[in-house]
Amino acid sequence: MDKVTIVIPTRDRADVLRYSLQSALSLTYPNLAILVSDNACIDDTAEVVARLQDDRLTYVRVPERLSMTENWEFALSHVQEGWVTVIGDDDAVLPGGIERMLAIANRANVSAVRSATHMYHWPSILEGEFGSLNLQMRTGHRVIKTAPALQSVLDGKSYYKYSLPVLYTGGFVRTEILARLRARTGRVFNGIAPDVYSSIAISQEIDRFVYLYEPLAIDGQSKHSGGRAALAPAKLNGTHYLEPAKKFISELGSSRHPKAPLHADGSIPRSLQLVFFEAFCQASSVLDLANFSFDPAAQLALIEEEARWSRQSVNLTPWIPEFCAANEIGPGDAKRWRRWAKRNLWQRQVKLLFLMQLSVSKKAGDLENPLKTIEDAIQFISVWSLSQRDRVREHVISMRLFLKQKLIPSREK
Repeated sequence: MDKVTIVIPTRDRADVLRYSLQSALSLTYPNLAILVSDNACIDDTAEVVARLQDDRLTYVRVPERLSMTENWEFALSHVQEGWVTVIGDDDAVLPGGIERMLAIANRANVSAVRSATHMYHWPSILEGEFGSLNLQMRTGHRVIKTAPALQSVLDGKSYYKYSLPVLYTGGFVRTEILARLRARTGRVFNGIAPDVYSSIAISQEIDRFVYLYEPLAIDGQSKHSGGRAALAPAKLNGTHYLEPAKKFISELGSSRHPKAPLHADGSIPRSLQLVFFEAFCQASSVLDLANFSFDPAAQLALIEEEARWSRQSVNLTPWIPEFCAANEIGPGDAKRWRRWAKRNLWQRQVKLLFLMQLSVSKKAGDLENPLKTIEDAIQFISVWSLSQRDRVREHVISMRLFLKQKLIPSREK
Protein backbone atom coordinates (compact mmCIF):
# COMPACT_ATOMS: atom_id res chain seq x y z
CA MET A 1 0.00 0.00 0.00
CA ASP A 2 1.46 3.35 -1.08
CA LYS A 3 2.41 5.82 1.61
CA VAL A 4 0.68 9.21 1.27
CA THR A 5 2.03 12.31 3.02
CA ILE A 6 0.06 15.49 3.62
CA VAL A 7 2.46 18.44 4.00
CA ILE A 8 1.13 21.52 5.82
CA PRO A 9 3.49 24.53 5.77
CA THR A 10 2.38 27.10 8.36
CA ARG A 11 3.29 30.51 9.75
CA ASP A 12 1.60 32.00 12.82
CA ARG A 13 -1.81 30.53 12.01
CA ALA A 14 -2.49 28.24 14.93
CA ASP A 15 -6.14 29.33 15.05
CA VAL A 16 -6.88 27.66 11.70
CA LEU A 17 -4.08 25.07 11.71
CA ARG A 18 -5.70 23.14 14.55
CA TYR A 19 -8.80 22.57 12.43
CA SER A 20 -6.80 21.53 9.38
CA LEU A 21 -4.86 19.03 11.50
CA GLN A 22 -8.01 17.64 13.10
CA SER A 23 -9.46 17.12 9.64
CA ALA A 24 -6.29 15.42 8.40
CA LEU A 25 -6.07 13.15 11.44
CA SER A 26 -9.69 12.09 10.95
CA LEU A 27 -8.76 10.44 7.64
CA THR A 28 -8.81 6.65 7.75
CA TYR A 29 -6.29 5.79 5.03
CA PRO A 30 -3.93 3.28 6.75
CA ASN A 31 -0.54 4.42 5.41
CA LEU A 32 -0.91 8.14 6.03
CA ALA A 33 1.70 10.62 7.26
CA ILE A 34 1.12 14.30 8.10
CA LEU A 35 4.03 16.73 8.23
CA VAL A 36 3.75 20.25 9.67
CA SER A 37 6.51 22.68 8.67
CA ASP A 38 6.69 25.54 11.18
CA ASN A 39 8.06 28.70 9.54
CA ALA A 40 9.55 30.14 12.76
CA CYS A 41 6.10 30.70 14.24
CA ILE A 42 5.81 32.95 17.29
CA ASP A 43 2.26 31.90 18.22
CA ASP A 44 1.23 28.61 19.86
CA THR A 45 1.66 26.47 16.72
CA ALA A 46 4.12 24.11 18.44
CA GLU A 47 1.71 23.58 21.34
CA VAL A 48 -1.23 22.94 19.00
CA VAL A 49 0.74 20.19 17.24
CA ALA A 50 2.13 18.71 20.47
CA ARG A 51 -1.32 18.34 22.03
CA LEU A 52 -2.47 16.03 19.24
CA GLN A 53 0.01 13.23 20.05
CA ASP A 54 -0.53 11.11 16.97
CA ASP A 55 2.15 8.78 15.53
CA ARG A 56 1.19 9.82 12.00
CA LEU A 57 2.10 13.44 12.74
CA THR A 58 5.63 14.87 12.28
CA TYR A 59 6.63 18.40 13.26
CA VAL A 60 9.64 20.24 11.79
CA ARG A 61 10.69 23.84 12.33
CA VAL A 62 13.10 26.30 10.73
CA PRO A 63 15.12 28.46 13.14
CA GLU A 64 14.41 31.73 11.33
CA ARG A 65 11.69 33.01 9.01
CA LEU A 66 11.84 31.88 5.39
CA SER A 67 9.90 32.98 2.34
CA MET A 68 6.85 30.87 1.59
CA THR A 69 8.71 29.21 -1.29
CA GLU A 70 11.70 28.28 0.87
CA ASN A 71 9.50 26.92 3.65
CA TRP A 72 7.66 24.70 1.16
CA GLU A 73 11.00 23.46 -0.17
CA PHE A 74 12.23 22.75 3.37
CA ALA A 75 9.03 20.86 4.18
CA LEU A 76 9.11 18.74 1.05
CA SER A 77 12.74 17.74 1.68
CA HIS A 78 11.45 15.56 4.55
CA VAL A 79 9.24 13.43 2.28
CA GLN A 80 11.03 10.55 0.58
CA GLU A 81 8.49 7.95 -0.56
CA GLY A 82 5.04 7.33 -1.94
CA TRP A 83 2.66 10.14 -2.84
CA VAL A 84 2.64 13.68 -1.46
CA THR A 85 0.29 16.64 -1.39
CA VAL A 86 0.79 20.12 0.03
CA ILE A 87 -2.19 21.91 1.57
CA GLY A 88 -2.67 25.26 3.23
CA ASP A 89 -3.08 25.47 6.98
CA ASP A 90 -6.70 26.53 6.45
CA ASP A 91 -7.43 23.71 3.96
CA ALA A 92 -8.52 20.09 4.31
CA VAL A 93 -8.33 16.77 2.44
CA LEU A 94 -11.76 15.19 2.05
CA PRO A 95 -12.59 11.85 3.71
CA GLY A 96 -12.03 9.14 1.10
CA GLY A 97 -10.07 11.56 -1.07
CA ILE A 98 -6.80 9.66 -0.83
CA GLU A 99 -8.41 6.34 -1.68
CA ARG A 100 -10.20 7.92 -4.62
CA MET A 101 -6.98 9.51 -5.88
CA LEU A 102 -5.01 6.26 -5.72
CA ALA A 103 -7.75 4.30 -7.49
CA ILE A 104 -7.83 6.79 -10.38
CA ALA A 105 -4.01 7.04 -10.56
CA ASN A 106 -3.58 3.28 -10.69
CA ARG A 107 -6.30 2.85 -13.28
CA ALA A 108 -4.89 5.58 -15.54
CA ASN A 109 -1.25 4.67 -14.78
CA VAL A 110 -0.20 8.25 -13.99
CA SER A 111 2.18 9.79 -11.46
CA ALA A 112 0.21 12.95 -10.78
CA VAL A 113 -3.44 13.71 -10.02
CA ARG A 114 -5.05 17.11 -9.74
CA SER A 115 -8.65 17.66 -8.63
CA ALA A 116 -11.20 20.40 -8.38
CA THR A 117 -11.77 21.66 -4.84
CA HIS A 118 -14.67 22.75 -2.73
CA MET A 119 -14.14 26.32 -1.49
CA TYR A 120 -14.59 27.33 2.14
CA HIS A 121 -14.55 31.05 2.95
CA TRP A 122 -13.91 31.39 6.67
CA PRO A 123 -16.10 33.93 8.50
CA SER A 124 -13.09 36.24 8.93
CA ILE A 125 -12.73 36.67 5.17
CA LEU A 126 -16.40 37.59 4.80
CA GLU A 127 -16.23 39.98 7.77
CA GLY A 128 -19.44 38.51 9.11
CA GLU A 129 -20.96 35.81 11.27
CA PHE A 130 -21.10 33.08 8.67
CA GLY A 131 -18.64 31.13 6.59
CA SER A 132 -19.55 30.07 3.06
CA LEU A 133 -19.03 26.66 1.49
CA ASN A 134 -19.01 26.48 -2.31
CA LEU A 135 -19.60 22.89 -3.42
CA GLN A 136 -18.39 21.53 -6.75
CA MET A 137 -20.82 18.86 -7.87
CA ARG A 138 -19.32 17.50 -11.07
CA THR A 139 -17.96 13.97 -11.33
CA GLY A 140 -15.66 12.15 -13.72
CA HIS A 141 -12.11 12.80 -14.84
CA ARG A 142 -9.95 13.37 -17.90
CA VAL A 143 -6.35 12.65 -18.83
CA ILE A 144 -4.48 15.82 -19.79
CA LYS A 145 -1.31 15.97 -21.90
CA THR A 146 1.03 18.40 -20.18
CA ALA A 147 2.80 20.00 -23.18
CA PRO A 148 -0.28 21.37 -24.99
CA ALA A 149 -1.85 22.26 -21.65
CA LEU A 150 1.17 24.37 -20.68
CA GLN A 151 1.07 26.21 -24.00
CA SER A 152 -2.65 26.85 -23.53
CA VAL A 153 -2.03 28.46 -20.13
CA LEU A 154 0.82 30.56 -21.57
CA ASP A 155 -1.56 31.77 -24.27
CA GLY A 156 -4.16 32.77 -21.69
CA LYS A 157 -6.67 30.19 -22.96
CA SER A 158 -6.66 28.08 -19.80
CA TYR A 159 -6.19 28.60 -16.07
CA TYR A 160 -3.24 26.75 -14.55
CA LYS A 161 -5.24 25.37 -11.61
CA TYR A 162 -7.47 23.38 -13.94
CA SER A 163 -4.94 22.50 -16.64
CA LEU A 164 -1.61 21.59 -15.03
CA PRO A 165 -0.35 19.22 -12.27
CA VAL A 166 -0.24 21.75 -9.44
CA LEU A 167 1.27 20.44 -6.19
CA TYR A 168 -1.12 22.18 -3.85
CA THR A 169 -4.55 21.58 -2.32
CA GLY A 170 -6.18 18.90 -4.49
CA GLY A 171 -2.90 17.95 -6.18
CA PHE A 172 -0.96 14.72 -5.54
CA VAL A 173 2.39 13.70 -7.07
CA ARG A 174 4.61 10.64 -6.68
CA THR A 175 7.83 11.48 -4.85
CA GLU A 176 10.05 9.90 -7.51
CA ILE A 177 8.85 12.58 -9.95
CA LEU A 178 9.91 15.24 -7.48
CA ALA A 179 13.24 13.48 -6.91
CA ARG A 180 13.93 13.57 -10.66
CA LEU A 181 13.05 17.25 -10.77
CA ARG A 182 15.27 18.00 -7.80
CA ALA A 183 18.15 16.10 -9.42
CA ARG A 184 17.80 18.28 -12.55
CA THR A 185 17.26 21.68 -10.97
CA GLY A 186 18.24 21.36 -7.31
CA ARG A 187 14.72 22.11 -6.06
CA VAL A 188 10.99 21.57 -6.57
CA PHE A 189 9.63 25.07 -5.82
CA ASN A 190 10.77 28.51 -6.94
CA GLY A 191 9.53 32.04 -7.56
CA ILE A 192 6.91 34.14 -5.81
CA ALA A 193 4.19 31.47 -6.06
CA PRO A 194 5.52 27.94 -5.39
CA ASP A 195 2.29 26.23 -6.42
CA VAL A 196 2.31 27.98 -9.80
CA TYR A 197 5.97 27.12 -10.36
CA SER A 198 5.31 23.48 -9.45
CA SER A 199 2.66 23.24 -12.17
CA ILE A 200 5.28 24.13 -14.81
CA ALA A 201 8.20 22.17 -13.37
CA ILE A 202 6.26 18.95 -12.78
CA SER A 203 4.75 19.14 -16.26
CA GLN A 204 8.30 18.82 -17.62
CA GLU A 205 8.81 15.51 -15.81
CA ILE A 206 5.58 13.83 -16.94
CA ASP A 207 3.71 13.80 -20.23
CA ARG A 208 0.23 13.29 -18.81
CA PHE A 209 -1.78 13.43 -15.59
CA VAL A 210 -5.36 13.01 -14.43
CA TYR A 211 -7.63 15.95 -13.68
CA LEU A 212 -10.49 14.88 -11.43
CA TYR A 213 -13.69 16.96 -11.52
CA GLU A 214 -14.76 15.41 -8.23
CA PRO A 215 -13.01 17.37 -5.43
CA LEU A 216 -10.47 15.62 -3.22
CA ALA A 217 -9.97 18.61 -0.93
CA ILE A 218 -11.39 21.86 0.42
CA ASP A 219 -9.57 25.08 -0.45
CA GLY A 220 -9.90 27.36 2.57
CA GLN A 221 -9.72 31.15 2.34
CA SER A 222 -9.15 32.87 5.67
CA LYS A 223 -7.83 36.19 6.97
CA HIS A 224 -4.32 34.68 6.91
CA SER A 225 -4.24 33.93 3.17
CA GLY A 226 -1.18 35.94 2.12
CA GLY A 227 -1.21 34.97 -1.54
CA ARG A 228 -4.84 36.02 -1.93
CA ALA A 229 -4.16 39.21 0.02
CA ALA A 230 -1.30 40.20 -2.29
CA LEU A 231 -2.76 39.05 -5.61
CA ALA A 232 -6.56 39.09 -5.49
CA PRO A 233 -8.41 42.09 -6.97
CA ALA A 234 -8.41 44.96 -4.51
CA LYS A 235 -12.22 45.14 -4.47
CA LEU A 236 -12.29 41.61 -2.97
CA ASN A 237 -9.90 42.45 -0.14
CA GLY A 238 -10.96 43.91 3.19
CA THR A 239 -8.78 45.78 5.67
CA HIS A 240 -7.95 42.50 7.42
CA TYR A 241 -5.80 41.60 4.40
CA LEU A 242 -3.34 44.48 4.76
CA GLU A 243 -1.03 42.71 7.23
CA PRO A 244 -0.93 39.31 5.44
CA ALA A 245 -0.22 41.10 2.16
CA LYS A 246 2.65 43.05 3.70
CA LYS A 247 4.13 39.87 5.18
CA PHE A 248 3.84 37.99 1.89
CA ILE A 249 5.56 40.74 -0.09
CA SER A 250 8.25 41.48 2.52
CA GLU A 251 9.33 37.84 2.58
CA LEU A 252 9.73 37.41 -1.18
CA GLY A 253 13.46 38.14 -0.81
CA SER A 254 15.40 37.17 -3.91
CA SER A 255 12.80 34.65 -5.06
CA ARG A 256 11.18 37.04 -7.57
CA HIS A 257 12.44 36.90 -11.16
CA PRO A 258 13.74 40.32 -12.37
CA LYS A 259 11.60 40.15 -15.54
CA ALA A 260 8.49 40.47 -13.35
CA PRO A 261 8.93 43.90 -11.70
CA LEU A 262 6.95 45.15 -8.73
CA HIS A 263 5.05 48.39 -8.38
CA ALA A 264 7.00 51.40 -7.11
CA ASP A 265 5.58 50.82 -3.61
CA GLY A 266 6.88 47.23 -3.63
CA SER A 267 3.49 45.57 -4.14
CA ILE A 268 2.78 42.85 -6.69
CA PRO A 269 0.64 43.78 -9.71
CA ARG A 270 -2.64 41.96 -9.24
CA SER A 271 -2.48 39.67 -12.26
CA LEU A 272 -2.57 35.88 -12.29
CA GLN A 273 -1.10 35.93 -15.79
CA LEU A 274 1.88 37.90 -14.45
CA VAL A 275 2.36 35.32 -11.69
CA PHE A 276 2.40 32.57 -14.30
CA PHE A 277 4.77 34.64 -16.45
CA GLU A 278 7.13 34.99 -13.48
CA ALA A 279 7.02 31.25 -12.77
CA PHE A 280 7.71 30.44 -16.43
CA CYS A 281 10.73 32.79 -16.42
CA GLN A 282 12.02 31.02 -13.30
CA ALA A 283 11.52 27.60 -14.86
CA SER A 284 13.15 28.67 -18.15
CA SER A 285 16.41 29.34 -16.32
CA VAL A 286 16.74 25.71 -15.19
CA LEU A 287 14.59 23.71 -17.63
CA ASP A 288 14.53 23.46 -21.41
CA LEU A 289 11.31 25.26 -22.37
CA ALA A 290 12.47 26.43 -25.81
CA ASN A 291 9.74 24.46 -27.59
CA PHE A 292 7.03 26.67 -26.11
CA SER A 293 5.86 29.85 -27.80
CA PHE A 294 6.60 32.64 -25.33
CA ASP A 295 6.70 36.33 -26.24
CA PRO A 296 6.93 38.94 -23.43
CA ALA A 297 4.92 41.40 -25.54
CA ALA A 298 2.10 38.86 -25.87
CA GLN A 299 2.27 38.22 -22.12
CA LEU A 300 2.00 41.97 -21.47
CA ALA A 301 -1.09 42.11 -23.69
CA LEU A 302 -2.67 39.31 -21.63
CA ILE A 303 -1.74 41.05 -18.36
CA GLU A 304 -3.22 44.35 -19.56
CA GLU A 305 -6.41 42.70 -20.81
CA GLU A 306 -6.80 40.78 -17.56
CA ALA A 307 -6.40 44.05 -15.67
CA ARG A 308 -9.12 45.69 -17.78
CA TRP A 309 -11.50 42.88 -16.90
CA SER A 310 -10.84 43.42 -13.21
CA ARG A 311 -10.97 47.24 -13.66
CA GLN A 312 -7.39 47.74 -12.56
CA SER A 313 -5.81 49.04 -15.78
CA VAL A 314 -5.14 52.41 -14.12
CA ASN A 315 -2.98 50.68 -11.51
CA LEU A 316 -0.82 49.15 -14.24
CA THR A 317 -0.12 52.38 -16.14
CA PRO A 318 3.08 53.40 -14.27
CA TRP A 319 4.20 49.76 -14.05
CA ILE A 320 4.10 48.97 -17.79
CA PRO A 321 7.32 50.87 -18.65
CA GLU A 322 9.12 48.92 -15.92
CA PHE A 323 7.96 45.64 -17.46
CA CYS A 324 8.99 46.78 -20.94
CA ALA A 325 12.45 47.74 -19.73
CA ALA A 326 12.92 44.45 -17.83
CA ASN A 327 11.93 42.44 -20.90
CA GLU A 328 13.57 44.65 -23.55
CA ILE A 329 10.40 45.38 -25.48
CA GLY A 330 8.92 48.65 -26.72
CA PRO A 331 5.92 50.31 -25.04
CA GLY A 332 3.79 49.69 -28.13
CA ASP A 333 4.83 46.11 -28.83
CA ALA A 334 1.87 44.69 -26.92
CA LYS A 335 -0.69 46.51 -29.07
CA ARG A 336 -0.51 44.02 -31.92
CA TRP A 337 -1.35 41.22 -29.49
CA ARG A 338 -4.42 42.85 -27.91
CA ARG A 339 -7.07 41.24 -30.10
CA TRP A 340 -5.36 37.86 -29.65
CA ALA A 341 -5.26 38.38 -25.87
CA LYS A 342 -8.92 39.34 -25.68
CA ARG A 343 -10.00 36.31 -27.68
CA ASN A 344 -7.89 33.93 -25.60
CA LEU A 345 -9.08 35.27 -22.26
CA TRP A 346 -12.68 34.86 -23.42
CA GLN A 347 -11.89 31.21 -24.14
CA ARG A 348 -10.49 30.86 -20.63
CA GLN A 349 -13.60 32.42 -19.13
CA VAL A 350 -15.89 30.05 -21.03
CA LYS A 351 -13.86 27.08 -19.75
CA LEU A 352 -14.14 28.37 -16.17
CA LEU A 353 -17.91 28.74 -16.50
CA PHE A 354 -18.10 25.18 -17.80
CA LEU A 355 -16.10 23.91 -14.83
CA MET A 356 -18.33 25.82 -12.42
CA GLN A 357 -21.64 24.86 -13.98
CA LEU A 358 -22.56 22.43 -11.22
CA SER A 359 -21.39 24.48 -8.25
CA VAL A 360 -23.64 25.62 -5.44
CA SER A 361 -22.87 27.95 -2.58
CA LYS A 362 -24.10 27.34 0.96
CA LYS A 363 -23.62 28.84 4.37
CA ALA A 364 -21.33 26.60 6.38
CA GLY A 365 -22.38 24.62 9.44
CA ASP A 366 -22.31 25.59 13.10
CA LEU A 367 -19.77 23.06 14.27
CA GLU A 368 -16.86 23.23 16.69
CA ASN A 369 -14.58 22.70 13.70
CA PRO A 370 -15.70 24.68 10.64
CA LEU A 371 -13.64 22.48 8.32
CA LYS A 372 -15.45 19.44 9.70
CA THR A 373 -18.37 20.60 7.57
CA ILE A 374 -16.73 18.53 4.83
CA GLU A 375 -18.62 15.53 6.22
CA ASP A 376 -21.91 17.41 5.99
CA ALA A 377 -20.88 18.63 2.55
CA ILE A 378 -20.50 15.09 1.25
CA GLN A 379 -23.97 14.15 2.48
CA PHE A 380 -25.38 17.39 1.13
CA ILE A 381 -23.81 16.85 -2.30
CA SER A 382 -25.37 13.40 -2.66
CA VAL A 383 -28.82 14.64 -1.63
CA TRP A 384 -28.61 17.85 -3.65
CA SER A 385 -27.40 16.20 -6.82
CA LEU A 386 -30.36 13.79 -6.76
CA SER A 387 -33.16 16.11 -5.71
CA GLN A 388 -32.03 19.42 -7.22
CA ARG A 389 -30.18 18.46 -10.41
CA ASP A 390 -32.84 20.02 -12.69
CA ARG A 391 -32.91 23.17 -10.60
CA VAL A 392 -29.14 23.51 -10.87
CA ARG A 393 -29.38 23.18 -14.65
CA GLU A 394 -31.98 25.93 -14.77
CA HIS A 395 -29.70 28.24 -12.86
CA VAL A 396 -26.79 27.42 -15.15
CA ILE A 397 -28.86 28.24 -18.21
CA SER A 398 -29.83 31.57 -16.68
CA MET A 399 -26.15 32.15 -15.69
CA ARG A 400 -27.06 32.22 -12.00
CA LEU A 401 -24.28 29.88 -10.97
CA PHE A 402 -24.58 30.18 -7.20
CA LEU A 403 -27.64 29.28 -5.16
CA LYS A 404 -27.54 31.43 -2.02
CA GLN A 405 -29.33 29.51 0.71
CA LYS A 406 -28.54 29.54 4.41
CA LEU A 407 -27.68 26.14 5.86
CA ILE A 408 -26.43 26.43 9.46
CA PRO A 409 -24.43 29.34 10.96
CA SER A 410 -20.69 28.99 11.56
CA ARG A 411 -18.19 30.90 13.66
CA GLU A 412 -14.44 30.91 13.31
CA LYS A 413 -12.80 30.29 16.64
